[in-house]
Amino acid sequence: MAGALQALVDLNNATAHHPSQNATTTLLDSCWMHSPYTSRYFPTWAYIDDYLWYTLLWLRVHQTREDANETRYLDEATATFDLMAQWGVDEPCGGIFWMYPDGDVHGARKNAITTLEAVSVAAQLSVAHRATDQARATRHEEQVRICCDRLPATGRTPFCALVLTAPLHWLARRIGCGRGYRARR
Repeated sequence: MAGALQALVDLNNATAHHPSQNATTTLLDSCWMHSPYTSRYFPTWAYIDDYLWYTLLWLRVHQTREDANETRYLDEATATFDLMAQWGVDEPCGGIFWMYPDGDVHGARKNAITTLEAVSVAAQLSVAHRATDQARATRHEEQVRICCDRLPATGRTPFCALVLTAPLHWLARRIGCGRGYRARR
């Protein structure tokens, strides 16, 4: 749902007076009021990746709002991410767990999607807070590093470089231009 809403927000931002504008606003308002994927509902457990999808949505809405004084979406994104980071960021080893509490009996505790969502959210929050709250911006910048730089790597290539370049390598091969493409080391 959050990904679809984010696409609608982007569509309406790119296309003035699109026919979906009223429906998008109605859906956003409904999600704001009723979505359980928010720190406002004081969750006691979470699929962290689901919360991060909504955090990305609230960030996108904040970025596309014309009223610079309207901060409720940024505040919500910040509060929800901070809770998910508190629960899921693996400070000693890097990355973020996808579930809290971590009851995964199969051992799939971290994955690339959740980690990349966390990197994207933390980076966007760092940028969003630079002008108004440098301490918060610095904390989110550090969370980017924790999620990315501390994860194990192959040789000298950081984990995030591997995760980000693997899909690009696959795509390059699919469209016939993959010869000689390698992750930078």
